[in-house]
Amino acid sequence: MRWSWQKSEKALVDTIALTPSTGLVIDPYLGAEPEAEVEVEAAEGPESFLSGIFQAGPLAVGGLIANGLNVVATVVVARLLTTNQYGGIAQLLGLFFVLSMPGSALLVSAVRRITAMTTFGHGADARAWTARLFRKAVFGVAIWSVASIVIEGPVSHALRLPDDGGVAFTMIAAGFWLLLCLDRAILQSHRRYASLGMSLIIEIGVRTVLVLTFAELGWGIWGYAAGLLIGEVVATAQVRVAGRRAWGYLAQSALPADQSSHSRTLSIDLAAALAGFALLGVLQNADIILVGRLHHSHAGSYAAISVASKALVFGAILLGSYILPEASIRWHRGGHALRQLGVTLVFLLVPTVLLLFVALAVPKQFLTLFFGARLAGGAPAFATLVGGMACLGATVVLTNYLLGAARRWIVAFLGIGVVFLLILIHAAHGGIMGTARAELVVQGSTAFTVLVAFLIVHLRARHVRGTSTPR
Repeated sequence: MRWSWQKSEKALVDTIALTPSTGLVIDPYLGAEPEAEVEVEAAEGPESFLSGIFQAGPLAVGGLIANGLNVVATVVVARLLTTNQYGGIAQLLGLFFVLSMPGSALLVSAVRRITAMTTFGHGADARAWTARLFRKAVFGVAIWSVASIVIEGPVSHALRLPDDGGVAFTMIAAGFWLLLCLDRAILQSHRRYASLGMSLIIEIGVRTVLVLTFAELGWGIWGYAAGLLIGEVVATAQVRVAGRRAWGYLAQSALPADQSSHSRTLSIDLAAALAGFALLGVLQNADIILVGRLHHSHAGSYAAISVASKALVFGAILLGSYILPEASIRWHRGGHALRQLGVTLVFLLVPTVLLLFVALAVPKQFLTLFFGARLAGGAPAFATLVGGMACLGATVVLTNYLLGAARRWIVAFLGIGVVFLLILIHAAHGGIMGTARAELVVQGSTAFTVLVAFLIVHLRARHVRGTSTPR
């Protein structure tokens, strides 16, 4: 049956109800018996917070190792390169993360489509669809690579970076990230979290080895960009193999036929996710890019506290790979992923508390130990920026949840946050403390707004249940 978007969206609200004692109760107007939900739960196994820990554990471990490798690369590179070179690398990473947002958006859309198709016995069609999409993406990446080489000069000049190929390499790496995301969408749709965690380790591991090797050879910013590009190419090849193997497993979801989302067009989900992840990318990286432009001498010192603080956001993005498919599958089924959200936030809370303690207690000693005394000038602003990035991490997780639940209007709140962030960062004129304070104010306000939106979604679902159920 072909459903219009309006009907599909209405079904998401009209079939959901939350209660404090039992979580979900199916709407009796659908003609479903309460035992139906029990049967689904029995088929999948008991849901508990502990089971969620074990389920997300492999991905969290993979993310932890990948994050650790990132830290090693960051620390060693900071000691091998000059302050200006290190600031330039931070700008390239910011550029990469912003340009990688289309790939992340495509991942969201692909997860939803693959899950719906495989659920209703169309696994072969889903596999053929992803193969066609991959071929089109390869063609698009080829065109993007040529365009990146052509426009490198103007972009390098705008960022005040060397025009030696480093910017083009970074832009091309973002193109390969899109291909990477397509196969990671297959892994997520089949809940192959261990394979997903392994792909993270391989991606960051290869990149770390190459980046350190090229830095030791004295290749500077160009070497870092070359290592980034080669790392993405290798990771794309590896996850391509893992993605093909994942088709041997059934997509573990149980969407009732009258709540199918397979008729939703890819373009609708893609547009919303693209806007959302692009705005998250700006929220994450606008500061380091603009500090380098507004006050270039501060770029290195700010980069040190930025890289350390944004490890929290990196972790949140990885954990989003878990909460996105879990929220999407359960919400469409007429349930919720609150336990899975709790697991995600616990995994994120632990490193946040530890890093905040360090930033408050021994900021200068920490930065000197890991980055060297010449990059420890941002110590007074370290804790402030950690607070801002902790808030952004929460925003990332909740946004993944809401996008998985088809709440696309969350993008508007992110857009408002971006506008205020750009205004306040420009007002700081590249000052380290002023920029960090701008981050804390805007990221904190945005996180609070998104949290309120999340609560409204679930309270509305409870209200629908309360008004539609015969007493």
